[in-house]
Amino acid sequence: MAPNWLLRWLDTFTEATLTNIGFSSSDHTPIFLQPDAHHSTFNAPRFRYENAWSREPICAQIVRDCWDMHRNLSLFDKIKFCGDNLTKWASDLTGNFKGRISTSKKKMAQLKQHHNFPLNVEFVNEQNNYSELLAQQEIYWRQRSKQFWLHNGDKNTKYFHANASPRKRNNQILHLKNSAGAWTDWGNGLDQVITSYFSDLFTANCSLQNTVATDVRCSVTNAQNEELLKPVVEEEIKTALFQMHPDKAPGPNGMGPGFFQKHWDIVRADLVKLVTLLPAVFCGS
Repeated sequence: MAPNWLLRWLDTFTEATLTNIGFSSSDHTPIFLQPDAHHSTFNAPRFRYENAWSREPICAQIVRDCWDMHRNLSLFDKIKFCGDNLTKWASDLTGNFKGRISTSKKKMAQLKQHHNFPLNVEFVNEQNNYSELLAQQEIYWRQRSKQFWLHNGDKNTKYFHANASPRKRNNQILHLKNSAGAWTDWGNGLDQVITSYFSDLFTANCSLQNTVATDVRCSVTNAQNEELLKPVVEEEIKTALFQMHPDKAPGPNGMGPGFFQKHWDIVRADLVKLVTLLPAVFCGS
């Protein structure tokens, strides 16, 4: 576990780089520490559902209201409206745990000055609020650390934080080589390089398709094929969903498994409808 001062330093200088300058006749090699990188101009905000929101009662009400007000829209459009409304609601909630916890501590300290403070209803309520903030903070950092083997309530906030910060730095893409072998960054076309690479990768080349297919031996029996072609039922969809860890990575719309699990009673009908239609979409019928 890294010391607290190092974690604070890494949080302050999230894009710091350490480089060996070069060799010389000396047996000492100078190193260059650059606290702030001067490369990134791309920092588009991206919505992501925070599992910590699920502990707030108003969160479920926002989701339900979005579904009720847009009954005729598709699941994807409902999720888009829901994400916009959750973003507005949580603008002062997400990530501001330090300030909220500090405020709660000060309020409890003030209430302690009163006579019989342990029996004071206001003090008890604030004490419960403080515990809830700590629980939400732990969930917030656990979702980012991707340490799936730990459970809620273990008070591992520092451990989650220590894993989430390096993970964020390691996942950053600063520059890549394009097809001509030249380095590009976010300021001169890195997004096009990534898009072109995956477009080419997933573009079908049918020149050898028939040749390859004729050499593939059939391993699925007719009985197995009939079983596989049976329509998917709701219980199968629910089982598959709830087998996922709620902190797994979200989709392009920012909603991870935790959102669909927590609000299953609201999104169930739309999600089941979408999944049952997928075979027809892929088969072209």
